[in-house]
Amino acid sequence: MHDMKKIRIFGLLMISGFMGASGVAFAQDSDAVCANLDDQTLTLDLPCVVSGDKTYSATLILDHRPGVEVRTWHVDKNSIAEAHFAPDNRACAVLDGSTNDLKLKCVSSHGKVWQAQLSAKYPGSEQLIWGLETYWPVMPGGEEQNWLSMSDQEFAENFSYMAFSDSLVDREIVAWLLFARINQQVEYEHGTTSVWKAWATDKDTFTESPSFVFNQVPRVDPHFVTHKAELAGGVNTMDPDGSNEEVTRNDVGYNYIVETSKMNTYEGVVAYVGEGNEVNMPVGSIEIKASWLLSTKEKPAPADALTFKFTSGTYWFRGIHIMAKMRPAPQDLYYSEAPSWFWTTFEYNSNPGVQNIRDNFITQRGGLDIDAIRKLLTMGGIDGIGFEAYAPNGTQIRYTANGDGSTPVILGHTNMEDFAGSPGPWDDGKGPSAAEENSPLTPAKQWTGFNASCHSCHATASFNPNTGEYFPFNVPVGALPPDYTYTNPKGVNFMLGDGYVPLDFMWPIAFQAPKPKPSK
Repeated sequence: MHDMKKIRIFGLLMISGFMGASGVAFAQDSDAVCANLDDQTLTLDLPCVVSGDKTYSATLILDHRPGVEVRTWHVDKNSIAEAHFAPDNRACAVLDGSTNDLKLKCVSSHGKVWQAQLSAKYPGSEQLIWGLETYWPVMPGGEEQNWLSMSDQEFAENFSYMAFSDSLVDREIVAWLLFARINQQVEYEHGTTSVWKAWATDKDTFTESPSFVFNQVPRVDPHFVTHKAELAGGVNTMDPDGSNEEVTRNDVGYNYIVETSKMNTYEGVVAYVGEGNEVNMPVGSIEIKASWLLSTKEKPAPADALTFKFTSGTYWFRGIHIMAKMRPAPQDLYYSEAPSWFWTTFEYNSNPGVQNIRDNFITQRGGLDIDAIRKLLTMGGIDGIGFEAYAPNGTQIRYTANGDGSTPVILGHTNMEDFAGSPGPWDDGKGPSAAEENSPLTPAKQWTGFNASCHSCHATASFNPNTGEYFPFNVPVGALPPDYTYTNPKGVNFMLGDGYVPLDFMWPIAFQAPKPKPSK
């Protein structure tokens, strides 16, 4: 489309992304071209929009829709005029002539400057609607950034405001961006697979002499870990049909564990924490846990599920936890609602019971429609592979929904947190009784509750340098009270505030660098 006058509605935009985060000044020679979002009226002035070989200016007026998070703008027809800027001006917005997508290279709001990508939801229709895909700060000097090619540290620094926005739609977009980044395809002998399968596993990390090399070569031998509940001595959750979990991490987190802190062994944990050091994983660290199920002739993988050929057999992909460090840990980690890690859980859409937890128990879902999801997968270069069969169950950034200590945030996966379903042995967060140990778990589609919270659970990962003990694995939900105490199945009480030093939400350290058992 080359005529700006044909536009009836020019934006579907979430205003929260343009306010309240750190930004940088755009180059001075482009200031006059930079779009402006009025802080009070939320009117969006576009001094320069390139359409074909011409430039236009227009003003977008906010359409008020009470109670609706996603707001729309319509163009003031009287504001449309030919602009006198060169079409190659780097700060001009660009209207794609074939897709009608709109790229805002410079949007000023609250003294900060952003870039944004909008996509036409109904291209070709008389009334155009635009949806926000991504937004991020402008680099010093006005250089454009590509969210896909950023380093993990750069992505965290640039997208933390969006990840920690009050908008659940914003957060779900970040979840998909992370999903696209970790699932960039690399070659292996059976075709291509996701790059995270070439990252360091727990086995690669927690060894006396770690020597892992990040070379984008996927491993052929699986490094499955023991289920969390079993590590805690609770319910036996071994799946007879070959269910397994695998933990991997990027180079940022790996280097901190094995080089900076040397917490890859129990002795290293004792030394590092014992010397008074604070455990604070670097911004840009990414931890992943994937759920796999063995595919057999009797129980083959679903037709639309992704599979991977390990040496021990072909497994199909049931979902993945992603935890990404976006900001430094707060000082009062046990009790602060200030976000630092971004959590999301993707699950296979046809898993039995997944719709039950999404509809009834997960508290913070953005609800992107399938068109928006497909657009994000296309932007990430991973469309047509099979990732359309997966979706985030939700996101989490703190203990409670609004950070006020009231409504707990619930997030989890029906397979990886199967022990947290209710009715079940962990209903009260204290673990199973002796009679309940090794009892069969209730199928997820029959659950009437789901006691899973990534942030709350991982927050209790801690080490006591005075006793040399880790805090036991437990499954709290919601904010932790100052006197938070866990009682294990044997009736022994453990108080979190009694000398336990936080491990920055890192259960893998406690699980994989355990205290040696006394020799007999």
